Amino acid sequence: MELPRHSCLKLGLPNRTKPDEIEPIFIKVTRYDTHFDLSITNGLDSWVCKASEEEVRERATQWDQPVADYFESAE
Repeated sequence: MELPRHSCLKLGLPNRTKPDEIEPIFIKVTRYDTHFDLSITNGLDSWVCKASEEEVRERATQWDQPVADYFESAE
């Protein structure tokens, strides 16, 4: 059984309509050995990606890397 690894991050991005203000964006990644889940929110809207094993393998192939190396380079 593969164990999930979690990473969370808070980014401060410039507000497009109010340049003097910073807008927080929260990101959570749950990585498995062969796939990952990604969630992004600003507190009002959210976006979720569930990258399948096939999608990850395809992307790693585009970079001429095995999946393990592809994940390692993303850390």
